[in-house]
Amino acid sequence: MTVTSVDRYLALVQPFRLTSWITRNKTICINLGLQAASFILVLPVWVYSKVIKFKDGAESCAFDLTSPDDVLWYTLYVMIISFFFSLPLILMHYILILCYTWDMYQQNKDARCYNLSDPRQRVMNLTKMVLALEAIFILSAAPYHVMQLVNLLGEAALSGFLSEISPLHLSQLCQQ
Repeated sequence: MTVTSVDRYLALVQPFRLTSWITRNKTICINLGLQAASFILVLPVWVYSKVIKFKDGAESCAFDLTSPDDVLWYTLYVMIISFFFSLPLILMHYILILCYTWDMYQQNKDARCYNLSDPRQRVMNLTKMVLALEAIFILSAAPYHVMQLVNLLGEAALSGFLSEISPLHLSQLCQQ
């Protein structure tokens, strides 16, 4: 989704710059860069994978995070790369697209170039689509990462948090 948002930004806001990128060499370089980024993302899986043997002689590949520190660092790595790095880039590019679109709409409105109702509706539809895409990304990815953070805190921290919430607190919250 991050690469798609960058592509949409370039296609809508910088179309002439994008056409200069559509050469064989630049396309190969972009694809190699994306492959390198994908390799970096899966590198911990290769590092921590091992073959385990069962008592019956069967073998299986497993993800070996034996120490709590391994689990902590891997979980933080995945959260940062897949959510906290991607989300600002996605938001920034779609916000830039919306700013550009609204600016073009205002320029055309001031110049009285066309019927104002149809382009305004297009801008509103684009805004709704961008908000829907961002909401879907956040709503689909955030619960997983929140649960991972809760799991990293450990059962002691979670039980301490839950023990502070009493029925009295809940009733006071409901009355407000």
